Amino acid sequence: MRLASLTCSYMTSIGTSGLWAITVDQINNLDDTEFTDCIDILGALTDYSNDQIDALVTVGKCNTVWGDPTTLTATTVYSAGVIVQGLTVSEIGTLTLDLDAVSKLGEYDGWTDAQKNALFERWLTLEKSDDASIITSSELRSLGHMTCGAETGHIDVISHSVYSSAADAVGEVTACSDGQLSSFITLAKSAYGSDITTWDSTTITNIGIVIGGLTSSDMSTLSESQIDAIDSNHVSYIPSSTFAGLTTTQINTLSVSQAQSTTTNQRSALDSSQLAALSSVANTTFSGCDMMQMSWTFAVFLALLSMYFGRN
Repeated sequence: MRLASLTCSYMTSIGTSGLWAITVDQINNLDDTEFTDCIDILGALTDYSNDQIDALVTVGKCNTVWGDPTTLTATTVYSAGVIVQGLTVSEIGTLTLDLDAVSKLGEYDGWTDAQKNALFERWLTLEKSDDASIITSSELRSLGHMTCGAETGHIDVISHSVYSSAADAVGEVTACSDGQLSSFITLAKSAYGSDITTWDSTTITNIGIVIGGLTSSDMSTLSESQIDAIDSNHVSYIPSSTFAGLTTTQINTLSVSQAQSTTTNQRSALDSSQLAALSSVANTTFSGCDMMQMSWTFAVFLALLSMYFGRN
């Protein structure tokens, strides 16, 4: 029996902020017309559980709704939005995509690496004849998280001038792998100069998260002003091995917000002197796994210091 309470008008009234509470049973009993009429709202929610996504895809695949994914138009894919995450990689590889559709999908996080790759490959095949070298800067700006569906081989053939025109957009994408960041930093070096010590603060800010593509040796050469230009929101995306390239002196130049944005994995890659400097800057004592990474000598020193002050 279909639940009359879950109608398009009801979903419109509660908006995406309230849709997270709909149940799988409600989705399974959603009327076909209500589903299609309200797909733009259903497809825009980012907090679905896997069960909810699966239920939405099941409804969508009904012959009376979408049917087989191969029959979907790019406009429908655009509207389906995050619901596409419920499709298999093979099904994604059969979708009809244009730039608008893949850009819309790129607004959402939560894709598996295989799904991102399948979406990027499908778009590249349909729109660019599988030739990444002809991707334009406006296209690169538009791809969002689907930028991270590109293989490193695709990134390597993108023009550095195209990259530089889209660097700020690429620098905000949080879903790329270490290898992809490395490929993008190679483009950055071609665009801005291979000697990163000459990059000004604007360049550092512009490349954003791509700063994580630097090697640990590169990181050790950054000046205080360059480090200061790294957005604290981007710090956590720097690979641990790269972050560990910062010297103790450099760590001491971090802002409080930069230091507090570091991850457990990043802190675990530091030696005792680096970690002590980071703790000092962050105005906190990192504990648990972080403390276990300290050298035995430094840990004993802290214990003795604690005992001394405990007696006085």
